[in-house]
Amino acid sequence: MKSKRKDRKVIGILVVALLFMAVGFATYTSTLYIGGENGTGSTATIKKSKWSVHYVTSSLDETGKNIADAKVTTHTLGEDDFTFAVELSKPGDKYVAKWNVTNDGTYDAVLNAINMSTLTAAQQKYLKYTISYDGTEYTASNTSLALDLAVGGTKEIVLTLEYLKPDSSDDLPKTDDDVVTVSGSFVYNEK
Repeated sequence: MKSKRKDRKVIGILVVALLFMAVGFATYTSTLYIGGENGTGSTATIKKSKWSVHYVTSSLDETGKNIADAKVTTHTLGEDDFTFAVELSKPGDKYVAKWNVTNDGTYDAVLNAINMSTLTAAQQKYLKYTISYDGTEYTASNTSLALDLAVGGTKEIVLTLEYLKPDSSDDLPKTDDDVVTVSGSFVYNEK
């Protein structure tokens, strides 16, 4: 009697182990055959997963007040980082760049941080640099975010660089060749 119970336990353990091995192999090969003889019967296909959160570079739109006076010397949009070099002629000029970030992967994502370059102390007297993400404006890096980006979702990013009129004319730039370069990145993780 004890021998039969022991045999049943061993057989049960072997059946469970065999099932785990079959599922593991099916995951590895992406196809699991169910039923039938000689591998025929119904199939269940396990699709591969992918991580794909990135900028939609074709959505870049550059506009602004007195945009004719703003010269964009360079702009770069990577997968999740950006750099813009801009010349603004006079107080009141504003440069605005808009683009989208999308999640066309198979995992929901969460934005954990926005990293922004900083203006020099002198530039802060006559320039304002902001990033707007999904309608919320940021003026400095923020590393404690938890903003969702669901699979298939898209969010708008707006970069604004504005030439302000300072309180004192002494705070204006002393030379005309001051190209302002702003950059940043967005840190996404799996939700």
